Amino acid sequence: MNQGVPFGFFIKVVGVMAIVVGLSVLKVYISNQIYYKSRTINKLESEVAALKEENSILSMNIEKLRYKTEILDSLEIENKENNSSFEPKQTQAIDSNQAQTKDKNKTLNPSDIQKLFNKTKEENSSNANRAGEGE
Repeated sequence: MNQGVPFGFFIKVVGVMAIVVGLSVLKVYISNQIYYKSRTINKLESEVAALKEENSILSMNIEKLRYKTEILDSLEIENKENNSSFEPKQTQAIDSNQAQTKDKNKTLNPSDIQKLFNKTKEENSSNANRAGEGE
């Protein structure tokens, strides 16, 4: 009478255990790789979102600078044509009280340029709206 476990059965049990341990280690490895890749993806996605926001801000700044450049160019052209001060007739219409109190021979200050810029921007948007309605 042999009281022990047969050798063939022992080998089968050890083989099954090795397969289970191997598959478990493989699963843990793959799970870790997925975790680290998802962290990298999330980091890149947040950077992309930040860069898109920065791009939109920079685009708006570029558009503002273009409008300011157009206004300043038109003011310089008027100044050369009139051989007068840097203050065109358009800025006098912005604030009649302010225009009456200022000397006409003084140059524009930044607040006047900003007001003129805003007024021109509003006129351009209203003209664009009118053109859109006419179509």
